[in-house]
Amino acid sequence: MKLLKYCLSMLLLAIVSVFRSMAGREEAYNSADLHPLPTGHETVVLEAAVTVNYTLLTKGTASGSAIICTAATVPLGPTPDQGAIAGKVSVALLGAAPGTVSMVASKAIAENTIVNATAAGKVTDAVVSNAYKVGRTAPGSVAAADGDVISVIPCFPIINP
Repeated sequence: MKLLKYCLSMLLLAIVSVFRSMAGREEAYNSADLHPLPTGHETVVLEAAVTVNYTLLTKGTASGSAIICTAATVPLGPTPDQGAIAGKVSVALLGAAPGTVSMVASKAIAENTIVNATAAGKVTDAVVSNAYKVGRTAPGSVAAADGDVISVIPCFPIINP
């Protein structure tokens, strides 16, 4: 009987120690660079000044940096902010940020239209070879002219052939 009590108490002690070791445990990753982005937004350092809200950005030359997107660069996503060189801004990552995102139109664009990245971090409905599709304008969202802000249902960037 004493042996049975001893075995049960040792089993109970082992179970308690397992639960204690699990309490307050933090997640660990194999890479220091890997970090989850639950909101789909990332903070980047600007390599060029951004003077218009909702400009599309692309990866800069340094790690964690960004510049204004062109028709031939892979867009990261729009930034709702303006910023100076070396300033930090948030980017709504295309395909990762939930909901619709605002972008700047380069011309008049109708609702429910596929849009592509173009010069100056803007979007266009023109299909340009080697430009990236970034989404579709949301229902009711219309741009009347260059510089208008429109609501876009984003997608992961897809290159046009």
